[in-house]
Amino acid sequence: MIDPFLKRTPIKKRYRRRGRVSKAGQITLIAREWKLLVEKVWEICGGRCEQTMGKTRCPARATDPHHLIYRSQGGSDTIANVFGACRYHHNSEHDGKIKFVPFPHLGRMES
Repeated sequence: MIDPFLKRTPIKKRYRRRGRVSKAGQITLIAREWKLLVEKVWEICGGRCEQTMGKTRCPARATDPHHLIYRSQGGSDTIANVFGACRYHHNSEHDGKIKFVPFPHLGRMES
């Protein structure tokens, strides 16, 4: 008789993980590359939220990286699409209360 546990034993394949595939079919960054991207975002934004508030910028500390175009909608993990946001503006954007508008003078926006 064949042991039922032997049939269900998974065969593990070893491979090098290069990234994940998002719902939109794009390959996203692995953790090490994502951390480097977020460090670059913090360097550009100076640690402050990049939300535009009239003619000024939000004075709060940036705590969350925010995708301007969500990955699920085809957005990429690039410096042009990821911005620093404070917790309030990041959550408000995802709740649909506001539209995240990055401050234009930081050198990433095309005019």
